[in-house]
Amino acid sequence: MFIRKSGYYADTAGMEMENGGIHPYSELLYIVAGNALLTWAGKDYTVQAQDLILLPPNTPHELNRLSPGLSYYYLELDLAGDVAFPDTKKARIWCELQSVLDRASPLIRMLHGSLQLLGQLIQDRGRFPSTIFNSYVQSELSNILLSVDYVLRSATPTTADGNTWEAGKRNIVDTLMSYMESHYKENSITLQTLVSLVHLIPLI
Repeated sequence: MFIRKSGYYADTAGMEMENGGIHPYSELLYIVAGNALLTWAGKDYTVQAQDLILLPPNTPHELNRLSPGLSYYYLELDLAGDVAFPDTKKARIWCELQSVLDRASPLIRMLHGSLQLLGQLIQDRGRFPSTIFNSYVQSELSNILLSVDYVLRSATPTTADGNTWEAGKRNIVDTLMSYMESHYKENSITLQTLVSLVHLIPLI
């Protein structure tokens, strides 16, 4: 893994904002504070504090401030096959999951702990020997990408048969609707009950 470029932008520090572009490297973008509009491969996403965006190589992207006080950092990475980075399809799914992740769950809290440490390392990069900086960054990146991969596998279908997956979703909805219609007066319906009923892994 080679860290080609890193940067930390804080609106309150009067810095010049780097908007994005296109390059042959994987990129990690983390919104520390504020809101921004991310235009990525022709689609717009509103991103906010604690959103993690993973951009595969050669996908055009542009970030524009929507609120004062915007802060973010980024890393451009030449992974050379060392670490599994999400492909474009999985990266889009991950981007769209940002608004529904349970940020109080243990895994997501650990993920954001790693992301906060990564941001601090980038801010203090000049205070570390390059070997120490690279070693710490690589360690945290491995933790981050491992967590992302787990969430993606929990949240996306594994079957190759799209029709089977669609039929399965309809069966799940029908089962849940039938159960809730039969038990709504009991005031005992919980998320855990519904998840157990259809044998799903709850989104972390």
